[in-house]
Amino acid sequence: MSPARTIFLVAVGLFAPLPAGSGGTDAVTVACASSLQDAVKAAAGAYEARHGPAEIRVSVGASSLLARQIDRGAPIDLFLSADDRTIEWLAARGRLDSASVAAIAGNRVVVVAPADRAPRILQPSDLAGPAIQRIAACAEIVPIGGYAEAFLRAAGLRESLEGRIVRTETVRASLTAAAAGAVDLAFVYATDAATTGRVRIVWEVVPELAEVIIKEE
Repeated sequence: MSPARTIFLVAVGLFAPLPAGSGGTDAVTVACASSLQDAVKAAAGAYEARHGPAEIRVSVGASSLLARQIDRGAPIDLFLSADDRTIEWLAARGRLDSASVAAIAGNRVVVVAPADRAPRILQPSDLAGPAIQRIAACAEIVPIGGYAEAFLRAAGLRESLEGRIVRTETVRASLTAAAAGAVDLAFVYATDAATTGRVRIVWEVVPELAEVIIKEE
């Protein structure tokens, strides 16, 4: 994957100590962006299978919501965010160990449609076609919502689509809406789209239109 196409997911070790778990094991609480939940839960299961009983708690949600919980004192040991903006906000508030910040994975923002009625999108302006009436997207404070907003502004589509945007709390909620046919399109990550055969990718957010927020290595 080209660096310009990469949106970093960031892992951060927080200041919270590891509490003692039951049975003499250490309990570790991991907060992760919703798009990472499958990978994180699989990793936790693989760790436990290899190293024996362990208490790994996984809290899933929008990066912005998880960050606010951390800021309010939630006992989180590891935070995997979908953007660096959220990490920078926590760092500025002294809520994390800045030395532990690392980019560990990448993703791509795509537009999906219900698989049984996916429109043909040849250029960004087609997203505003008359057949497109409902588009699921997270609020701008959520990382993927910010990516989508930057893309729409750069493509000159933000105002024309204002009344068609259906706001969701997480990217998985956007995916679910598209898979159920409740919306015509949805902004999700490529890895989310790959989890179901009920949606089809119809457009990939082009790096040069979203370069204001997509970070290069």
